[in-house]
Amino acid sequence: MMLAEIASTDRGGSKSAWIRNMLHTVRTNYRKVRALIWLDLEDRGAHWPIETSSSAIRAFRQGIANPAYRPNEFGKITSRPIKPPRR
Repeated sequence: MMLAEIASTDRGGSKSAWIRNMLHTVRTNYRKVRALIWLDLEDRGAHWPIETSSSAIRAFRQGIANPAYRPNEFGKITSRPIKPPRR
């Protein structure tokens, strides 16, 4: 399962707290999620990119440092089909 276009804005609360909570919740409660795609967009006054504050960057960096989150291992693969990783 993949969660596409996830994001948080700075409006109405703490973006860094939302990021920390989201990454923790996905990791602990939604174990079938295998990919997250962050919506990196500024639209109609809402700033969705992670890099809107140092605290948001730090929260994301710390959250994905957990071993449950793996780096992109498939970006440089040219053979087809791409086989899933073995655990």
